[in-house]
Amino acid sequence: MLLSAKDLTKLAIGRSLIASSKDYLEYALELLREVESVTYKKMVGEYMLYKEDILFGGVYENRFL
Repeated sequence: MLLSAKDLTKLAIGRSLIASSKDYLEYALELLREVESVTYKKMVGEYMLYKEDILFGGVYENRFL
Protein backbone atom coordinates (compact mmCIF):
# COMPACT_ATOMS: atom_id res chain seq x y z
CA MET A 1 0.00 0.00 0.00
CA LEU A 2 1.40 3.39 -0.99
CA LEU A 3 0.78 6.42 1.17
CA SER A 4 0.25 9.89 -0.20
CA ALA A 5 2.51 12.77 0.83
CA LYS A 6 -0.36 14.11 2.93
CA ASP A 7 -0.76 10.78 4.74
CA LEU A 8 2.97 10.65 5.41
CA THR A 9 2.87 14.15 6.84
CA LYS A 10 -0.01 13.19 9.12
CA LEU A 11 1.97 10.23 10.39
CA ALA A 12 5.08 12.33 10.88
CA ILE A 13 3.38 14.87 13.13
CA GLY A 14 0.83 12.56 14.67
CA ARG A 15 -2.33 14.45 13.78
CA SER A 16 -4.52 15.26 10.85
CA LEU A 17 -3.99 18.48 8.94
CA ILE A 18 -6.69 21.04 8.25
CA ALA A 19 -6.61 23.97 5.91
CA SER A 20 -7.04 27.41 7.42
CA SER A 21 -10.42 29.08 7.06
CA LYS A 22 -10.96 32.44 5.41
CA ASP A 23 -12.76 33.55 8.58
CA TYR A 24 -9.65 32.90 10.68
CA LEU A 25 -7.51 34.77 8.15
CA GLU A 26 -9.84 37.76 8.44
CA TYR A 27 -9.55 37.56 12.23
CA ALA A 28 -5.72 37.58 12.00
CA LEU A 29 -5.82 40.51 9.59
CA GLU A 30 -8.07 42.37 12.02
CA LEU A 31 -5.43 41.88 14.73
CA LEU A 32 -2.93 43.47 12.33
CA ARG A 33 -5.20 46.36 11.29
CA GLU A 34 -2.75 49.00 12.56
CA VAL A 35 0.08 47.60 10.43
CA GLU A 36 -0.02 49.22 7.01
CA SER A 37 0.33 47.35 3.72
CA VAL A 38 -0.24 43.80 4.99
CA THR A 39 -1.10 41.42 2.17
CA TYR A 40 -1.51 37.67 1.97
CA LYS A 41 -1.15 34.84 -0.49
CA LYS A 42 -2.95 31.53 -0.26
CA MET A 43 -0.63 28.57 -0.62
CA VAL A 44 -1.59 24.91 -0.19
CA GLY A 45 -4.60 25.72 1.99
CA GLU A 46 -2.70 28.12 4.24
CA TYR A 47 -2.06 31.86 4.11
CA MET A 48 1.33 33.58 3.98
CA LEU A 49 1.38 37.13 5.37
CA TYR A 50 3.55 39.84 3.82
CA LYS A 51 4.44 43.44 4.51
CA GLU A 52 5.89 45.22 1.51
CA ASP A 53 6.59 41.85 -0.19
CA ILE A 54 8.50 40.50 2.84
CA LEU A 55 7.11 37.32 4.41
CA PHE A 56 6.67 37.86 8.14
CA GLY A 57 4.15 35.25 9.27
CA GLY A 58 1.21 33.17 8.32
CA VAL A 59 -2.00 31.44 9.21
CA TYR A 60 -1.44 27.69 9.45
CA GLU A 61 -4.14 25.24 10.56
CA ASN A 62 -6.15 28.20 11.89
CA ARG A 63 -3.22 29.48 13.96
CA PHE A 64 -1.65 32.87 13.56
CA LEU A 65 2.12 32.45 13.60
